[in-house]
Amino acid sequence: MDKVAHQEKSQAAMSSIVWSALLTGIKISAGIVTGSIGIISEALHSALDLIAAGMTYVAVRVAAKPADAEHPFGHEKVENLSALAETVLLFATCAWIVWEAGERLLYGGEPLVLTWWAFAVVAISMLIDINRAAMLKRVAKKHKSQALEADALHFTTDIWSSGVVLLGLICVWCAEFFPVDSDLAECLKLADAIAALFVAGIVSSVAYDLAKRSIHALMDGGSNELRKSILELLGTEVSDYPVRRIRLRDTGTRVFIELDVLAPAELHVCDAHGIADLFERLVKQHVPEADVIVHIEPNNEEPERMHYEELIHNLALRYHLRAHSIYEEKIDGENVYFIDVELPAEMSINKANEIVLPFKEKVKNLLHAQDVVCRIEPDSRKTSNQYALPGADRAMLQQLICDSLTHHKEIKEVLETRVYDQVGLVVVCHCLLVKDVPLQESHLIAKRLECGIESVLPGAFIRVILYAPDNSTLEAPGSTPREADQ
Repeated sequence: MDKVAHQEKSQAAMSSIVWSALLTGIKISAGIVTGSIGIISEALHSALDLIAAGMTYVAVRVAAKPADAEHPFGHEKVENLSALAETVLLFATCAWIVWEAGERLLYGGEPLVLTWWAFAVVAISMLIDINRAAMLKRVAKKHKSQALEADALHFTTDIWSSGVVLLGLICVWCAEFFPVDSDLAECLKLADAIAALFVAGIVSSVAYDLAKRSIHALMDGGSNELRKSILELLGTEVSDYPVRRIRLRDTGTRVFIELDVLAPAELHVCDAHGIADLFERLVKQHVPEADVIVHIEPNNEEPERMHYEELIHNLALRYHLRAHSIYEEKIDGENVYFIDVELPAEMSINKANEIVLPFKEKVKNLLHAQDVVCRIEPDSRKTSNQYALPGADRAMLQQLICDSLTHHKEIKEVLETRVYDQVGLVVVCHCLLVKDVPLQESHLIAKRLECGIESVLPGAFIRVILYAPDNSTLEAPGSTPREADQ
């Protein structure tokens, strides 16, 4: 955490100390003057808040220290310790308030001396608490500080408890307008003690929640919601590499995340390191304060349990190949697999065939295939896709493509042809079929048409988009048609 963040947290903690000291002095004075147990209980609560604010200030300062040999994970957990210590003080305060309020309810006590000063003190304390609680919440949320969050909870509690005390004082004041011996007057006079019990209940509830979260953090607990969101993110972005285990440890200011990721056993060390970097980058984008460790494990799943595409990808890695455009066809009742593989562009075709041949045989044996057809391409990661257009202009090139498509009996009309050559040659053709056909058949037709265009323009990136003649969603030629998933 940077220096500016530590300064903001320290300033917020110091501001809390100043206001706590001021409120404690005012409330004690008003409680002694009026004899209100409700105000005195509020004064003691503020005194404990003053102690807690001092603890928070020290905790924030210690948490700012960088990691060292004795504390390699940093000093942030001191904030959790500080928050837990505050809950002990809060529970002690609640016990005293309940004791005093119970005695007044059962045995009576000194009559209250109501003055404008008592009402003013409670109202002022509420305004101050609203202001500083908002300030502390803002800083705590910004810097993930559990110690500052504990202070903010204290002062949020003070707002509600001060409101209860104010209500109690108003009830006691209202009792003066009724006969002294009336039951209603007696009930109203007890409102101050009852208000004190409400204060104790509110404080106990907040203290319990704070203690539970502090203990959870000290015991290296993590958020189930965060765990689920990370797994959902990784399952979407990098589904090819399953997460076998995830462990979270939340210190408040930082989250330590450990991932065990399954990857093909054939991966090169550099490629495995690249996958680990990818996982770390994705998690940190989702949780900026995370400290991520990724452990890559070999995925030793049995070949017969793997999908054919996954199996081919893994085998390609073993032979230092990159495989893509993998699909399976049934020919004469037997499986035939078509694979595009990439090798360094400077490699000779003879050497490339020597490498690909054992890969083909391995795929054929494992998948019990009739044949495996491999097209060898230069590695797209290390070669540019620059393409020099023929001497003909763009219009003539589009006409050439259009003529090659209309010769196919499945095509009724070529709706539009677009040619882009900013970064290599890209051809997109939108065609209307003679009739509506199943998706599998349309996919094969599109493949044949793409191969035909590629024979005219070798090296181009080509996509043919097909439409049925009764397609109601088809847009007018010249606009961007709605592309079917080929």
